[in-house]
Amino acid sequence: MIDRACISITNKCQLRCTYCHFDKHISKASCTDIMAENLEVALKNILLYAKNNKLKAFKIGLVGAGEPLLRFDLIQKAIEFSKENDPEHILQFYTISNGVGVNEEILIWFYENKDMSKLSFSLEGNESIQDSCRKFFNGNGSYSFVMKNINSYKKIFK
Repeated sequence: MIDRACISITNKCQLRCTYCHFDKHISKASCTDIMAENLEVALKNILLYAKNNKLKAFKIGLVGAGEPLLRFDLIQKAIEFSKENDPEHILQFYTISNGVGVNEEILIWFYENKDMSKLSFSLEGNESIQDSCRKFFNGNGSYSFVMKNINSYKKIFK
């Protein structure tokens, strides 16, 4: 029985990670983000599938070939869809962020919706490892920037 899915909501990213195959093998110029209407269709179909198969939970990763928080509006739409159409909270969402696009508004929203959507951060390891792999367009490492945002997360989520 299928009980989880990932929906790619964007291919955009603020980083140029050394290992990212999306940058090396896909022409992002020809890729577009999922349209809100198509996201809703996917969620309706998943919810119908989950109900027809009497699932108590179905996990949905709102991810991408890029940084999902760049399309925070779509994450919000998914949760609003769930609030309106899924009173049993069968759909359970999560997002994995590179930590660069996080701000206080986004963190507060995730805190207020923590029963429906989880936010995780992806790190490579310590500062030297992170900065050697996950770089901004200008070549600077992202560790200190991401750690600042993780500390903000820790303050809000306690």
